[in-house]
Amino acid sequence: TCNSYTNYGLTYGKWSDLTNGCVYLPLANPQYSISTIQAHRYETVTSTLTVQNLFTSLTYTDLPSGVSIDQTTGTITVQSSELYSNAEITITLSNPTNSVTVTVTISVEETYCSGNNYSTVPAGSQSTGTCGDSTLWTGSKIADCSATYPAQWINEINTCVRNQCSAGESNGFSWPATNTN
Repeated sequence: TCNSYTNYGLTYGKWSDLTNGCVYLPLANPQYSISTIQAHRYETVTSTLTVQNLFTSLTYTDLPSGVSIDQTTGTITVQSSELYSNAEITITLSNPTNSVTVTVTISVEETYCSGNNYSTVPAGSQSTGTCGDSTLWTGSKIADCSATYPAQWINEINTCVRNQCSAGESNGFSWPATNTN
């Protein structure tokens, strides 16, 4: 008898049982779990393929930077350090009976660091920030925006120094005080 072919726990297709042997059933309805992939720089996004019946080969148009397709499962993985918008990939699935195609669109947008009194900058950049209330604090602070997703402030150098007490503050400060904000 002819059975489904199972690999990696996924059923890829079925055979038709004829008196003279088994033949591939036609491929139909190829779909990706995410057909329009929106990723951020350095973020990993995957999209899984479903298709009726067994495919024996998978081909595709040129892939943008940071995109891969698993030849066995058809799963698309995006993890790019480059930015691009609406890159289309056409994937063709084939077996001895027929071929079907499916198109996926991928965009990779910038990842940013922001907040904590720093200017918003793209991942992999450096920013100079303020110390807070300029009537109380002088100096500056510098930090790197990590080249990761999500991006975060790293390697902070803080030269903020407190100038004076604000109205209503008790004494007890030793000058200069260091700002930890």
